[in-house]
Amino acid sequence: MIGKRIYLVILLFGLSLFAGDPHCEVLTLDQVGGSLSEAVHRKMDPGSFTVSAVHGNVVVMRYAGAVDDFEVSPEHPIDFLPRQEMMRAFYAQIGDVYDLVAFTTDFTYVRNGTLGFHVQLKNDIQGIGLPLVDYSATFHSSGKLQGMIELGAATKYLREGALTLDVFQNLMLHEIGHRWLAHVSYLVDGQISGNLRMESGGHWSFLLDSDASYMYGHHWQEAGDGTWTVTDARSRYSDLDLYLMGFLPAEEVAPITLLHSSEIPDRSNRFPTPAATIRATAETIDISQIIAAEGPRDPGYANRARSLRVAFVFLHSGPAPEETILAQFNGGLAGLDSRFQRQTKGLGHLDFRPSPYAASASAADFANGWNYLEAQRQGDAWADTDATLVRDTVEVIRAQVLHGHPFETTLTALKAHQDRNLDDVARIAALLGELNRGDEARIAVLRTARRGDGAMLCALAVNPVRLIRPWH
Repeated sequence: MIGKRIYLVILLFGLSLFAGDPHCEVLTLDQVGGSLSEAVHRKMDPGSFTVSAVHGNVVVMRYAGAVDDFEVSPEHPIDFLPRQEMMRAFYAQIGDVYDLVAFTTDFTYVRNGTLGFHVQLKNDIQGIGLPLVDYSATFHSSGKLQGMIELGAATKYLREGALTLDVFQNLMLHEIGHRWLAHVSYLVDGQISGNLRMESGGHWSFLLDSDASYMYGHHWQEAGDGTWTVTDARSRYSDLDLYLMGFLPAEEVAPITLLHSSEIPDRSNRFPTPAATIRATAETIDISQIIAAEGPRDPGYANRARSLRVAFVFLHSGPAPEETILAQFNGGLAGLDSRFQRQTKGLGHLDFRPSPYAASASAADFANGWNYLEAQRQGDAWADTDATLVRDTVEVIRAQVLHGHPFETTLTALKAHQDRNLDDVARIAALLGELNRGDEARIAVLRTARRGDGAMLCALAVNPVRLIRPWH
């Protein structure tokens, strides 16, 4: 299959990549597989792509070919050949260690206002509504690559030269979510129903109370008179999302509300609409109904992947991107990892490091590091000195979360710690916030200590402490 030109018809049950939502589309495994079977031969200059630099966690690649080869438009179906050749060059110089590859460009090739899309290449997880298939070899991967995220031109995420973090990070969280979401059905009255998702696939239904998932649907609020109103959308991963991603056991998934309305058909392809109000009735769905239709997730919660390797590529046809732009994307990726950890309750981690840096630390290096940390343990805490106990313990817990080590016992002990000053309060509250563990008592202390200029004063604190993280 390698070295062939692959075309994909992007009409999905009447909804094309170029209609409706301006933000995202997903090309499913079935669609990718169908396009592979219709491939035709064509060659491409093997020197068209080169890795020209690595800037932090951004791999900079030079493209010497025709930018029109990347075009995706109603008149030009996606051509996988340049994407395949890009990955051939990438792997030759960086390495085949990534679950996902995301790339942005210095040229416009998605000509419709769509921000990005996800091409699914491999699935080895049962119970999430996707077939078990592997097309990764077509992109020169030995079985590691699960999907590609195409962000289009970088200019869509820049305003007056500054990266718009919310747009960039929210889209990335959505596209990363497509690795697992949203494809499941459920069993009702002995029949399999697909009403949880859009007719076009890959996104939750307009009528689903998805707890304002990044993958669409809404958070619906009942008014008590037969009407329901949207109160939130595109804000988080829901319990159902986290179960399908492997970050929540089935028994912790709350019942799901699905609306039925004469105003909007089931499985509507409508996209999230802030403040929409409709007249509807509610159906309650239990996770057991989804498992009855799809089977249990395998691997399950206990054996889930904790770290997702994601390569981020800046592909340029013109001059190399300015370092200030690359620095902003690096900052955006760092913030994205923090948000992903929070959204997955501290259990997930996005590793953007280019593989030469990742490979520089051996298993023995990590073992020695953990052995050193264990030697510094004081019960359920760590400290260079007694005065730095909270600071040091917080950083150790962050390292435990990052590398998938057990941390709950230490976190429980830290949460019960008797705060000695405002610095302790702030550090513990910030860590709990990162892990989606609320601590209203400590946040109340911080609010009480706020001065008019934003600084914090507390009777327990020797000096004013300014918090890096904002609290609202």
